[in-house]
Order: sequence, then C-alpha cells, then structure tokens
Amino acid sequence: MSKFKCIRIAAVIGILILSGCSGTTSEPEIPAIGNSTSCKEPPEVLNWLGTNYSLKEASTSLEPGMKIGFVQCDDGRFALGDEGPQSFRVYSNGDPRTNNDLLFLGAWGRALYTKQGEK
Repeated sequence: MSKFKCIRIAAVIGILILSGCSGTTSEPEIPAIGNSTSCKEPPEVLNWLGTNYSLKEASTSLEPGMKIGFVQCDDGRFALGDEGPQSFRVYSNGDPRTNNDLLFLGAWGRALYTKQGEK
C-alpha cells in the first residue's frame, strides 16, 4: 500500500471520529400522530402508522383488545413513544383482524377512533 493511500485513509478515519465527537448532534423530532389543546384531551384525529382515524367517542365503555403501541404527549402534541409512567396506550377495539377501530387510553378514559372514510 502506498504512503499516500495510508495518509488518505488515516485522514478519513480522523474526520469520522471528530465528526462523531462534535456534541452538536440532535435527535430527530418524532412526527406528531395527533394534536389537542392539552394532554388531558384526546386529539380529534390520530395518524396511526400512516392511516388517519377520527375521534368517534371521547369516552367509551368498550374493552380494549390487543395493545398496539405507546404514545407520549408534550403540551397537546401526541407522538409515538415508549412504555413509561407518563405514556398513553393504544389498543385495537376487539380482534384487530376483524375490526379496524382503535382505543386510545388517557386521562379522558377510553377514546374510540374509527378509520377515516368508515362509519
């Protein structure tokens, strides 16, 4: 290997190491799946995995089916999140193979969402 190639490889490695240590990296913002006036009110529309769901009933007595995800809220902005003490939960309404509705559990109780375009 030539001396020039070794210097180029060392320079590239040095640049990669220094760019990783810059300390100015920021995590990308997680897209909102819904917005509300506060974290105590369910959003009117949820965008769950690219599909829009409309709020059908803000407080339902329906029983949740399968847990399908966790949501975090910051000042009325709902985004996908991890399980934790401040997280909200999203469930299927019954069997997800036969029912497309979602239940979003939060401070308001159980909110029922229906896929937009369906009744």
